[in-house]
Amino acid sequence: MLFRNVSRTTLVLAAAEAGVRLVDLRAQGRGYRARLGLLPDPLPAGRQLWQRRSASWSRPNRRVAAVCWHGHLAFFARVFDLAPDAVVRGGRGSSFEYRGAREFLARFEATGDANIGSSAYPNRYRDACFCERGQVALAYKAVARLERSLAARGPVDKG
Repeated sequence: MLFRNVSRTTLVLAAAEAGVRLVDLRAQGRGYRARLGLLPDPLPAGRQLWQRRSASWSRPNRRVAAVCWHGHLAFFARVFDLAPDAVVRGGRGSSFEYRGAREFLARFEATGDANIGSSAYPNRYRDACFCERGQVALAYKAVARLERSLAARGPVDKG
């Protein structure tokens, strides 16, 4: 992913608060490039926070070394809470670009519905994980915090 209008310190702080790590964080052009990774220390019972599962129909319970949609959601919400004018661009098959916190809030839900499976065996991005109800709630709490923060800042001046 490519991040603009946000500092390296803010990205590192947002990752720590969201429970993910930044992999290969480096300066690129006028911003930073990185991808999200799982934390190295698993939770009790060997579970991993924000663990994505395979989108394959033949091995749906296989763990994948990647952060799930909910983990990305928690991280992005934290980035935009700390830097409301940040720009985030990324994705492979379902490329996205968020130009600021308000655009993120208006569009993030649709990214969870993107099919990461096959056309014969579709699998929504938001469903390809091992998150339990509490973890899902944690991601949406980060979004609610961002919404409250933006409401406190008031309307955007386009002047």
